Amino acid sequence: MTTRVRWTRALVFGGGAIAAAAALLGGGGATPLAWIAAVVLVGAGVLAAFSPYDQPYPQPAPPQGDYALHTIQFDDFGTLWDVTQAQQVLDDIDATWQTGNTFVVVFVHGWHHNADPADHNLRDFDAKLLRRLHAQLTTRERCDLREKLTGTRRIRLVGLYLGWRGRSLPGALDYLSVWSRGAAARRVGDGDASEFVERLQRMYLRANATARGPVDGTNPFMGLVTLGHSFGGQVLLRAVARPLEFELAERTQRQSDVLRPPRLKADILERAAIDDFGDVNILLNPALEAGQFARIDDLRRQLRYPATQPPQLVVFSADDDFAREALFPASRLATLPLRPPLRSPYQGRLYGQALGVLDAQRTHDMETTDGPPSLVDADYLVDGGSKVREFDFSGDVRFGRVRMHGPPALGDATPNSPVSVVVTHQALIRGHNGIFGDDFVEFLCAYMGFVSGKRLMIHHERRNGPPA
Repeated sequence: MTTRVRWTRALVFGGGAIAAAAALLGGGGATPLAWIAAVVLVGAGVLAAFSPYDQPYPQPAPPQGDYALHTIQFDDFGTLWDVTQAQQVLDDIDATWQTGNTFVVVFVHGWHHNADPADHNLRDFDAKLLRRLHAQLTTRERCDLREKLTGTRRIRLVGLYLGWRGRSLPGALDYLSVWSRGAAARRVGDGDASEFVERLQRMYLRANATARGPVDGTNPFMGLVTLGHSFGGQVLLRAVARPLEFELAERTQRQSDVLRPPRLKADILERAAIDDFGDVNILLNPALEAGQFARIDDLRRQLRYPATQPPQLVVFSADDDFAREALFPASRLATLPLRPPLRSPYQGRLYGQALGVLDAQRTHDMETTDGPPSLVDADYLVDGGSKVREFDFSGDVRFGRVRMHGPPALGDATPNSPVSVVVTHQALIRGHNGIFGDDFVEFLCAYMGFVSGKRLMIHHERRNGPPA
């Protein structure tokens, strides 16, 4: 934004606020309430005039590793700040997968964050997640697997950080922006971010199409994982939920019912895996209502899934997330008079609680534990990799010091489900923002890597039959 535009907006908004305050206090004898209202008007006008953090940021420094990192930035209307730069990133990825294996990880940040190179979400995404994931993807066993299935050992990891104005006010004042930032996240999710992610998905489908022939004796694979945190989960779900919902509705026979708690009523065995958006989509402490997930939850319970079904949508929710457990329902209660009347108690819980907090939707617990990992790299090279190819990532899963498993009360959880809602304990995720803890990131990287490995073998089998 140019200096001229900023000062023009300052004169319009700031001057208008001052004029409104003067009119409110005019005539003398103003009450204390009028003075308070005038101060609020002037303060809001000044903030609106200068719109803190409403700007694009420079690209981060090149990562300290053999992978790439780009920020793709959107304004408050959900429009790309730099269409040319975003298109160049897409073109580079499109060229990369045609000559070698490519793994794309998309991260959408949440409230209080942006694309400033100094933002600790951006730094942690680079130094903690991408660096560890790259180390896992380049082990000897995984390189051997890629050489066997694709003709080349190499893989290029590309991190894409989708930045928006998650922080709009300085310091603690930003906690007053909960409603405006929620609305902004919805605009971003409905805007250019959705198209950008969809273009990555079209690329992913072309790269892994069964009909694509080898290039120079190779048949490269493309992996695609998306992650959204807090309000970034709102952005991401708006992009990926509709394809999953469509696939589930196409395969089920009963209309979903979101007025009552979901019941396990699987009566149709699906022989073909649901394969709607990338390798896997992950929501971390998503700041969105449970109702936005209710239809997917009800539909997925109508089906039974084959062993080749990989996870599609996984929610990780901290058990000590005060913002989502207390502030979210309080904010919903404040706006309840503006909403239509609720038709059932469960509909009220879907509206008033955040996704991951509502027990009726929970499928798994997660805590630290001792024991061997569920999968190791050597499993790729034994019996054609069948253990990885048929592993149930919605069952009992252990990586590092972390175990994900179904709660005792949910012993009838659906095997090989494409959807899971996991509640984390023992501060694996610390509160609302502590999503990059060492134990959790180690689990997450192993989980994403092996899910992508499962998909690699499934794509290869579709093209060439089972691996020898």
